[in-house]
Amino acid sequence: EYAWLSRFDAFGLRIELPRGFSVLAQRLDGDTAVGPSADGRGSGIVEFWADYLMASKAFGRQRVSVRYDRMYVETVRGAAFYDDWQDGHAWTLAWFFDFNDSWQIVAEGLRNDSKLRQRRLAGLPPAAVEDELQLAVRYSFRP
Repeated sequence: EYAWLSRFDAFGLRIELPRGFSVLAQRLDGDTAVGPSADGRGSGIVEFWADYLMASKAFGRQRVSVRYDRMYVETVRGAAFYDDWQDGHAWTLAWFFDFNDSWQIVAEGLRNDSKLRQRRLAGLPPAAVEDELQLAVRYSFRP
């Protein structure tokens, strides 16, 4: 079992605006490598990047957020085993309600539209649109 060496740069931004609005963004760009090679970079190298932009509005004990994600992964060196090519984007819509300082309920919907070459290994087409809905009840311990 080899260890993966991951290197990346990340940049994030958070802007708090009047009336409970906030905007968040992040960029992640890097690569990960595994296995021995003559140049010391790894026999398998995968490059990746991901971006997101989120807008959020708080009002009273509630918050609504919408987020857009864009991601890309590509094997640039290695055998077919490391063929990690993926290209996609996703939308998330979330609603938060704070009952008090400890209890919160969250409803979230996610739509992921992506192409992933490895889906062929399961007999599926590479392109897929996947939807997820979830409801969470959270309890936080506060000192």
